[in-house]
Amino acid sequence: MNLLTNVSEIRRYLVFARATGPPEAAHWAEAEISLLGHGSNNRLYELTTPEGAYVLKMYPAGREIRMRREYEALCALEPWGVAPQAMAGDPAGRHVDAPVLIYRKISGTPLSVEKLETEDVSKLPAVWQRIHRLDVPTCSMLSEQVGPASPYDCLAHIDGLLRALRSGRTSSDPRMVEGINQFAMLRRRLDGLPSLSMASQHRRMTLCHVDSRIGNMIRDEQGHLRLVDWEHAGFMEPACDLAGFFCHPETVRLPAALRENCLRVYAGLSEDPYVYEKAMLYLSVLAVQWMGRLLALIHDYDAQKTQPWAVRRSVEELWMDVEVYRRIEAAL
Repeated sequence: MNLLTNVSEIRRYLVFARATGPPEAAHWAEAEISLLGHGSNNRLYELTTPEGAYVLKMYPAGREIRMRREYEALCALEPWGVAPQAMAGDPAGRHVDAPVLIYRKISGTPLSVEKLETEDVSKLPAVWQRIHRLDVPTCSMLSEQVGPASPYDCLAHIDGLLRALRSGRTSSDPRMVEGINQFAMLRRRLDGLPSLSMASQHRRMTLCHVDSRIGNMIRDEQGHLRLVDWEHAGFMEPACDLAGFFCHPETVRLPAALRENCLRVYAGLSEDPYVYEKAMLYLSVLAVQWMGRLLALIHDYDAQKTQPWAVRRSVEELWMDVEVYRRIEAAL
């Protein structure tokens, strides 16, 4: 992505969009433009107009598929009130040389661990149910598999991480050697989980957000939870979507009782009689997977490629995260 993209380039793009976009685009060229934020692979700009506020999302060049996927997701989910309203999607992004998506900005409070309330978590089961029950046409990009169909898909990924760690350059750091040994031990433990076979036999694929973490959630002015950043959306096992939220570094330290209650409420709403057991299984599997990913980051720390605006966690912070996931898996 071109980090030199500036307001004048965006404004030229918005003048172009005025002729090709929806009626609301008539206001965009005169909008007040400000940097709203960024993800690891995108940048967000707020467009403030007399008619309302919008978000212009720019993806890295070559990521047109992500833009199309997110645009489809926002259009499909608009009647359910769990996502922003899509206004325009442009894979070419004339004048900014990047795929562009524009949607209405959700008025409300972006969530964080510090701002998360028990009431927010209690609303998640209903939000997830709306998403997971959406009937997606087979011709849609959203019907493509983008995540695990069963825990064995995750185990295959973990095995790949373990092979890479063992076959990479030999580490002289005893801490890394011990970390890899612990990772291998926890991987072996997963094969003995009694629910592994059951979860694979009763797998169920639905539309999932895939990245439903706190940083992608907004509490709107009516108190409803809304999700943004749908560029990874597609079909996978919904129990993994649930476990992914609670196993993410942002939420992994939430109280176990809060997680337990949320999963049981979701199970009570679900048509899948095995969803609670599968979600608990995925929690164990994903904890080991996160441990492997963190060890890989530490192992190849100096070779990491990050966007210029991204701040890497220090090696010591990554080791602290490794220990968190080791303890979580051991406790489940």
